[in-house]
Amino acid sequence: MTIARAAVLLGLIAALGAVAAARANPAGAAEVPSAIRGGAGTGSPTKIVGGGYGQPQVEEDKAPPGGILIGFEAGRGAVFGIDAVCAVRPIYVNAKGKQITGARHGLAPAQIVLVKAKPGYAVGAITGRAGLLLDGFSVTFMKITKHGLDPQDSYESDWIGGKGGNEALRLGGDGRLVIGIACAVSQKNLSGLGLIMAATAAAPNTPMADQPPAEEPADVLPVQPSPSVAPSPPVAPAVARAGRTLDEGDLQQLLKRLDEGPAKAQETLRELAGARPQTPNEPAARQIERFLADIRSEDQSLRQLAAAALKNWATPQSIPVLHTALGDEAGEVRAAAIEALVALANAEAADALVRGYDRQPPTVTEGLKKMGAVAEEATQRLARHPSDRARSAACGILEAVGTEKSLPLLDKMGEEEAGESVRQAAKHAAEVVRSRGGIPAKDTPSKP
Repeated sequence: MTIARAAVLLGLIAALGAVAAARANPAGAAEVPSAIRGGAGTGSPTKIVGGGYGQPQVEEDKAPPGGILIGFEAGRGAVFGIDAVCAVRPIYVNAKGKQITGARHGLAPAQIVLVKAKPGYAVGAITGRAGLLLDGFSVTFMKITKHGLDPQDSYESDWIGGKGGNEALRLGGDGRLVIGIACAVSQKNLSGLGLIMAATAAAPNTPMADQPPAEEPADVLPVQPSPSVAPSPPVAPAVARAGRTLDEGDLQQLLKRLDEGPAKAQETLRELAGARPQTPNEPAARQIERFLADIRSEDQSLRQLAAAALKNWATPQSIPVLHTALGDEAGEVRAAAIEALVALANAEAADALVRGYDRQPPTVTEGLKKMGAVAEEATQRLARHPSDRARSAACGILEAVGTEKSLPLLDKMGEEEAGESVRQAAKHAAEVVRSRGGIPAKDTPSKP
């Protein structure tokens, strides 16, 4: 064999080897830090975005040893008439470049959205919005380096789901690898999402600050619904999410359809959940309330949709019906009724929430915080609840919404409560209220 022929043959062998390596390692797994490749995939969870619905359990899903998170299958659907993320399934890649999916967390979705890193990148952070449920989130993908992830070389996915809920919260992003997810799940409903971060340090000389989204578009691909899952009809966001305003003519046509059978009533209640009146409309509220008033009705979906619609249509006269719904056997109905009471944002609605506290403690607690100062007086009554848990929750609410009016109660609780946890919660709440109002610390004389 001549030297020239040998060189050609060696070149061909090298090219074939490169192709094989690329096929075996499509996500750039060869760059995964050696500590992770070796199986040191231990880590700790971040906070969870959301988790306010019901009494959620945290479900953790970790990559196999040597694996990292590269994306999600995110399930979208209408929950309580709101566009939300109702399920997630993590997508991992191992050190050999093989893609592996984790378990689905949440209900079977009507639509699946695939969001996955391009080769050589992995999930570095998520940004989410949530109220009772996980309204929506985006993913920040970062370049894989031998030290971890590089926040300087990153790009952002499109937003998945709705944009309601509270202020957006960003998790991760410090250059550590993500090796799993933590999901808040209540009665099979996904209500929150967090990350599990590896102990690997951030890349050297990499700032920890959040990075702006890159210009490059995300790899977000819609996947058709499974034939076994019927897609939910599209539902416009509620009032706080700029739902359309119905004029009187359109409203009357919709209300007539409520009496045309269960299927038509469901469709109409969905439309009402995505709209709002021009002005408070008592007759319309009464029409919707009748589907919620009988908590013994076998049609849970009608009760749930009615409660969701009342978030936009309830009037102060709706409070007794909504308070009764807090005793509904279905957690979805109770949660929607709580949101409707929160939307009313008056002292009577806050009082109804406090009286129904025992049926849905975490959700009521978050609802009272959202209501702000109008919930202060009702929360002071919650502070006299017989359980330590409820009194501690009341201190947390007053920490968020309380004024100088609550300080005598908090100071007394900080001194006289039998339970150490309640005393500490009361003392901390009092400190925060004083700081917020510029009030001198207790027993500290003000300067002349």
